[in-house]
Amino acid sequence: MITILQTTVTGDEIINHKLTHVHREASLFEVSRVMRKSGRMELLVTDEVDGKLVPLGLVSANDIVMHVIAAGLDPTRVDRR
Repeated sequence: MITILQTTVTGDEIINHKLTHVHREASLFEVSRVMRKSGRMELLVTDEVDGKLVPLGLVSANDIVMHVIAAGLDPTRVDRR
């Protein structure tokens, strides 16, 4: 479960609200493409556990810019963390 604005919801409830999400194994390049296509600046990062999507966290365009691009790293080669 994840707490958002003091409201506890499950991963399935989040996914059912049509939030754009990416799998935890997605590359930063893939994440950037999903952001561009969806028009969203933040994506929910998920994993699948026992056939259900589980929210792990968020990744934002700001994260990519500040921690990858500004650091001079290649987003196609950066390990996921």
